[in-house]
Amino acid sequence: DSKSAIGGTNNQIGPLYSIQSVVKFTITCSKAGVPDVSSILEVTVISPISVYLEAAVNPVPYNTSPILNWSTRGNPTSCDASGDWTGSKSKSSATSTETITPSITVPKAYTITCTKSKADPAVSTVNVGVQLAQPTISSITTKAWTSVNDNGKIDVTMTTVTGATSYKLYRNTSDTSPYPTLVGTYAGSSPSFTITDSGLTGGTTYFYQVEALNATGATSGFSTRPKSAVASDCRLP
Repeated sequence: DSKSAIGGTNNQIGPLYSIQSVVKFTITCSKAGVPDVSSILEVTVISPISVYLEAAVNPVPYNTSPILNWSTRGNPTSCDASGDWTGSKSKSSATSTETITPSITVPKAYTITCTKSKADPAVSTVNVGVQLAQPTISSITTKAWTSVNDNGKIDVTMTTVTGATSYKLYRNTSDTSPYPTLVGTYAGSSPSFTITDSGLTGGTTYFYQVEALNATGATSGFSTRPKSAVASDCRLP
């Protein structure tokens, strides 16, 4: 293109798209009776880089190893891990995979940072949660009657799971999740424990679900098969 011959003129060129290359700009000025004068400018074009990190499964079951997948764009020259993993990592644009060891019992954060000369660093982080195994309600029965104090009660026996520090028991008067009423939070004891739910309406059917938790906030979700029983309804003759 023809350019202005007046000194101090600025021209914007671009945008320039390239993985990494040198772009050459030449300007030649002419005047009658004198030789042409040229000036050459070489510009190195650096493409931006990016990296995307994800967990194949998130959250992972308690005491298992996360599997991390990542890929890059823009041909970074190095990628390094930080947070809850370490070391130099693949900088390939193809998907890379790593199984984290040892297995985890609490939530973890994994970060990868990729770099290239003259380009801004690319960073990606994934937070991997931990899910406890689902506890079960092994039995649920109407409270055996021995006195009028046993009216309106149901005995619920729950199995414990590895890694859990407490259990929340919920009930409802119909099999419609989520169950709205928290019966209580219990420490539990291995391999199972029984609580007595009281203050119920005698002769009414109640449904129960249990959820396990640990100290870091990991949960199991509700037990998959709710069970029911009729609250005791005894009368003195």
